[in-house]
Amino acid sequence: MTNAKLKLSLFVLRVSIFIVMLIWVVNQFLNPDQASAVFEGLSDLPDSAVYIIGTIELILVGGFLLGAFKTTTYGAVLLIQVISLFSITDELLKPFAGSNVLFFASLPMFAACIMLFLLRKKDTFLSL
Repeated sequence: MTNAKLKLSLFVLRVSIFIVMLIWVVNQFLNPDQASAVFEGLSDLPDSAVYIIGTIELILVGGFLLGAFKTTTYGAVLLIQVISLFSITDELLKPFAGSNVLFFASLPMFAACIMLFLLRKKDTFLSL
């Protein structure tokens, strides 16, 4: 693979992960009760705390899209994905119950976040 193709591929991956993360962050503002359930044991998290977390995530995801502070923003996006993955462990362990099979889409998302974090120094196309 040429260097130009690698840079373009990493950029496309960054944008696609950003879109998913942006939808999740917006959902936190629209459905704070659902968002607080992601944090196991904190289902009584006040809406204001969810909004603060969402705002921080929005800033991090914006920096991620811009390719700024890569170790911090790419690492934060990976950490958010890990937290999300742990929050759906039960669904992953019962893939054929209800619509749990849909949760398996989080696995390639997790892999993409790992890949982008590991290759962050090569991700320079339209990056700060």
